[in-house]
Amino acid sequence: MKYNERLLSGTGLKILYSVVSILLFAAVIRFSMNLSYFHISTVDMVGVRDEQPLKYVNKEQLFEKLKPYLSGSYFHIDLDKAQETAMQTEWVSDVKIQRILPSTVRLTIKEHEPVAVWIREGKTAGLVDSEGKIFQAAYQGKLPEFDGEVNTLPQMATQFKNFNDELHPLRLSILRLQYTPRAAWTMMLNNGIELRLGKQDVNTRMARFVTAWQHSLREHASALDYVDMRYSDGFATRNRAGAVSRPVDADIHDTPEDTKQTQNVKQQ
Repeated sequence: MKYNERLLSGTGLKILYSVVSILLFAAVIRFSMNLSYFHISTVDMVGVRDEQPLKYVNKEQLFEKLKPYLSGSYFHIDLDKAQETAMQTEWVSDVKIQRILPSTVRLTIKEHEPVAVWIREGKTAGLVDSEGKIFQAAYQGKLPEFDGEVNTLPQMATQFKNFNDELHPLRLSILRLQYTPRAAWTMMLNNGIELRLGKQDVNTRMARFVTAWQHSLREHASALDYVDMRYSDGFATRNRAGAVSRPVDADIHDTPEDTKQTQNVKQQ
């Protein structure tokens, strides 16, 4: 019985020592967490590509919004609330927030890269970024217009880049890109000519326009109202001053409604 009491006593002391050690360790941790050494002193904001400088996000304004959640001890800052607040800030498409010992917070920010103004029923409804996302922000520069349904904007952003890449060597660019519910592509170029590609083989038709422009259309550019590429082997044009005509080899699956008013124009 005495042996058991000693054993119990030894076990109890071990438990007591363990509890005291844990309490002391917790006290040290708690004390350390409140040391000024761990108080946030630096908030870095960088872009996602090679930590490049931010182009659109106002760092000072964003910092003031995040300050309530990123102040105090490294261990007590509210990253979730800071993330939520940052995502509600104009020009911020995505953000990753990291703690860096002993007293730094880094925000890696993906900005919206504006490519167009979204037009709905003739009115500006927001900006469109390179991924086709709509966002609201103040922007003073000039941007082309996208006229299309919201669910088509990612496709419009992709095709806009493809089309512009084809047009750039011709010193042409798109001022307005329209994608109708019937999935037909129309664009207004910077020289005032409307280019109609329709809904089938649009990349091929754009390539044919580039060839036709280099061979014959460029010299008549000042007189052209539109160029219609919605045909398998040809195209139609109309002058600003008068009407022209039906092209040859029209694509019967995608024939324009106004072909009866046009004349035959064979692609060179």
